[in-house]
Amino acid sequence: MESFLSSPSSPDHQEDLVDVTPLLLLTASLPLLLIAGISYRYQLHVETSIVVGVARAFVQLSVLGAVLHPIFAWGLRFWWVVAAYVLCFMAVVAATEASARSKYYFVGLFEIVLGVTWLTTGVMGIFTFGVLLRPDPLWSPQYVIPLSGMLLGNCVNAVSLAINGALTNIKEGQLEMEVLQSF
Repeated sequence: MESFLSSPSSPDHQEDLVDVTPLLLLTASLPLLLIAGISYRYQLHVETSIVVGVARAFVQLSVLGAVLHPIFAWGLRFWWVVAAYVLCFMAVVAATEASARSKYYFVGLFEIVLGVTWLTTGVMGIFTFGVLLRPDPLWSPQYVIPLSGMLLGNCVNAVSLAINGALTNIKEGQLEMEVLQSF
């Protein structure tokens, strides 16, 4: 059994990972910086927001790359690393976002939303990775993490709309509900 504390680089899967360096990120931002220069030249006054957006994207992608690199490397050998990242981090952030979008809140809402998030992502993930894609290994992080993010994004939208609609109808339609219950 291999040790989790050993080097995350496995020679057999290392070529599967794409190394995105800060230089490549900077190169990818050059067209936007060119547009900012054109905006400055023609006094369109959008260059500040473009440069700030490029800087934020550069920092966010650098941090995300630093976080995901060991997860991608270790995740090829240890399935629980990918599962922990998706279920304990990504799903918790998604459930927090979905429950925060509601106009009304009740005690235990987050736990319900987290359970629904785990259930829907689990069922759809099993179908997506076990039936449709079948990556090798099944928990391959370059498939599981981005597609789980897409599933969680859809889940956040669906759950937040459903909860907001239901709680708004219950809270603001209290009189109508009492009238309907009296019949």
